[in-house]
Amino acid sequence: MNAVKPTIPIPTVDAAVVAHLNMVQNAINRFATQSASCKSWCLSVIGALLSFAAATKTPPLTALAVLPLVVFTMMDAFYLACERAFRGLWSAKVARLRIGTYAAGDLFDLTAPVSVTDWLRAFVSISIWPAYLAMLLVCMLVLVYVLQPQ
Repeated sequence: MNAVKPTIPIPTVDAAVVAHLNMVQNAINRFATQSASCKSWCLSVIGALLSFAAATKTPPLTALAVLPLVVFTMMDAFYLACERAFRGLWSAKVARLRIGTYAAGDLFDLTAPVSVTDWLRAFVSISIWPAYLAMLLVCMLVLVYVLQPQ
C-alpha cells in the first residue's frame, strides 16, 4: 500500500532530520563493516580448508574451498550494493534539505532498493574482485601443490 507522504516542509535543523540522517549513516557504516567482515571470514575459512588440504594432500578439500569463496564474494557484493544504495539515499535526502524540499514525509524513510544491476556493478568493483581473485589464485596454487606426486 502506498501511503501519501505529507509535503509540509520542515526546518533543516530539526532533531528528527538529524536523527534520520544519522540512521542512514549508521546503516552505511554497518554495510561497510559487514563487507570487511566478509573478506576476513573468507580468508579465515579458506585458509583453514587449504591448510588442511595441503597437509593431507586431499584435492577434493581444495576444490571445496572454492564454495565459501563464492558465497562470501556474493555476500560482499550485496553488502557493497546496499552500502551504495544507502549512500545514494543519504545524498538524495541532503540534496532535498539544501534546496528546501525535504518534507515530513521524508522523515525516517530508509528505503534504498538494490537491483540485480546494482549487485552486478558491485560485483565487478575494485573493492571486491581483487581480494577474492587473489584468494581464488591461492586455491589454485594449493590445488596444483596437492596434485603433485610425492
